[in-house]
Amino acid sequence: MSSQASTPQSASKPQTGPIPSRDLLDVLENHDPMEDVHQRADRAQLEVMLTLIANEVESLCGAYYAHDDQHNGRFKRWGYNQGSIRIRSDRVRIQVPRVRDTETNQMHTLESYPKLRRATSKMEENLADKVFLGIHLRDYDRVSREFAESFGLSPATVSRAFQQYSAQVLKEFEERDLSQDTYVALLLDATWVQKKNILICIGVTVHGEKHVLGIVELSTENAEVISGFLLRLVDKGLRYSQGLLFVMDGSKGMKKAVQEVFGDDALIQRCIWHKRENVVDKIQGEEARKRLRNQLNKAYHQDGYAQAKPALNEIVEQLEMDGENAAANSLREGMEETLTLHRLGIGKELRKSLRTNNIMENLNRNIKERLARIRRWVSSDQCHRWIVMALIEAEKKLEDIEHTDQLAALQRALSEETSKAKLIPLGDPKKITNFNSE
Repeated sequence: MSSQASTPQSASKPQTGPIPSRDLLDVLENHDPMEDVHQRADRAQLEVMLTLIANEVESLCGAYYAHDDQHNGRFKRWGYNQGSIRIRSDRVRIQVPRVRDTETNQMHTLESYPKLRRATSKMEENLADKVFLGIHLRDYDRVSREFAESFGLSPATVSRAFQQYSAQVLKEFEERDLSQDTYVALLLDATWVQKKNILICIGVTVHGEKHVLGIVELSTENAEVISGFLLRLVDKGLRYSQGLLFVMDGSKGMKKAVQEVFGDDALIQRCIWHKRENVVDKIQGEEARKRLRNQLNKAYHQDGYAQAKPALNEIVEQLEMDGENAAANSLREGMEETLTLHRLGIGKELRKSLRTNNIMENLNRNIKERLARIRRWVSSDQCHRWIVMALIEAEKKLEDIEHTDQLAALQRALSEETSKAKLIPLGDPKKITNFNSE
């Protein structure tokens, strides 16, 4: 019995140390090791920054209690001012040494201190978000002031910093290299942003990514301005010899510009939403409009060109029989361009994404929401800077097109179609082929 009773006791493992008290366990439970790391890093950063300031003062005034005068005693220590430096997201108050220049009888400005207060790229991004929040809330002054107090900067400094940051964002946007991606479709749409007519271009890559390629301010949608804009995209590396699909509304100036710049390398897909609404607006009566809209939707939802084209022709004939000649003529005008994706044999999933300018409409809505509170632009430069910043923010929310197999099929179809168009028949001197030098 005694041997059996002693077995469990002999099998148990001995304690290797004292049992922690409940208080100590509570401390460890609430302990955050990463916070210790951050605190040590913050202290080290503070020491480095203070050392940099102290070294500059010593280079001017010499070391404390030194017998040799630095710069022949020109600079003298002159007490301290209250100041602050930025460490991560916190503003840390410090005593900033003052140095007096005895030759000019003025205080000498240290070089290290303002550099240590300079906004980092993360601070600038935070500043941009805050400023846009102020614009959206129609309370820019309050948001700017709160940011200034938080970062230890004057409101004027905040304003200048935002201008510089937004100018840099605009510069980088305008210098985007477009040669790194292969685009199969470009979507063009002009929209009014606070009384400014802005043309925006989105590119869809063969991998389904959507990129904002550029913007231009228009007085009207004239071909000359749009042609210059498209040529700048080519100068930035846009490749198009493999063929490009242009999705846009029925603007004659836009179509003319695309044809002038890209020639036979461009195929146009007219936005069927704009076409449908233009046709429907030509007839009277809500019931008649609703019926016509349903007929057009059914025709455009046909699987192939051989089914969609006859269905649209039947609608044209019926409109003419009903005396709705304006609507019939509107539908007949540019009909082939509304069926480009059908004619190329593209699957219905991709057609759904590229047959309208819905992608552009969503983007435009985001921009207008961001800038809705602006009552007037101070300058055209300010207009471009703020619109581009709003665009870049909206661009992050653009979802990729998932049907990459259909995008690859579109690329092949575009290449075949544009290659056929470049074949110049003998005896046809008017035919001009547009080649793209890569």
